[in-house]
Amino acid sequence: MINKAEYEVRGKVIDTTGAPVAGASVLEKGTSNGTTTQSDGSFILTVASKSATLIISMVGYNEKEIAITANDLGPILLTAATQQLEDVIVIGYGTTTRKDVTGAVDQIKASQFEDRPVGNVTQALQGAAPSLVIQQRSMNPNGNDMNINVRGISTMNNNAPLIVIDGLITDGASLNQLNPTDIQSVSVLKDAGTSAIYGSRSANGVILVTTKRGSKTKNPR
Repeated sequence: MINKAEYEVRGKVIDTTGAPVAGASVLEKGTSNGTTTQSDGSFILTVASKSATLIISMVGYNEKEIAITANDLGPILLTAATQQLEDVIVIGYGTTTRKDVTGAVDQIKASQFEDRPVGNVTQALQGAAPSLVIQQRSMNPNGNDMNINVRGISTMNNNAPLIVIDGLITDGASLNQLNPTDIQSVSVLKDAGTSAIYGSRSANGVILVTTKRGSKTKNPR
């Protein structure tokens, strides 16, 4: 039974073509009360009051806030986040934009980990990408030895991915010698196409690290 102070709202989330957006997050602003849209884009959510505000979000779309004006909100339009599609991604043979990527690539920007209270780069990358699994080897709080996996556990003895820093092949020890604030971006290549670039060494995936560099067009202050 719904409390009299509560208010049930419904709606349908669509994109600019009119197609339903399934799996979008519908959250009551300022609370943890929320739901996700169905396959037809529809949702039903019970909020605290008629004056509540909903936050609609979905990966690849701009977040939208909508004030509740009635029980049935009707179609709610989400627009594509074109800026994300234009993001430059570093891959094994150069750079490209997110919209032109054909392989399985995850990019981690410096802003995602530069303020994290960690001791090394590996710890900073932990939890930063869904395809990057990083686990501490022991319960020792002072131990910095971490297992890194991109494409799961293979039959080989070494399951660590190939690590490339500014085009130079290296190892995890060298990765942890970097200052996390010196990193511009990290790309995780996780499909079989990387073997065309790095050969069998990329069987467990590749982690490409690009460090920050100065610009000749900027004058020092």
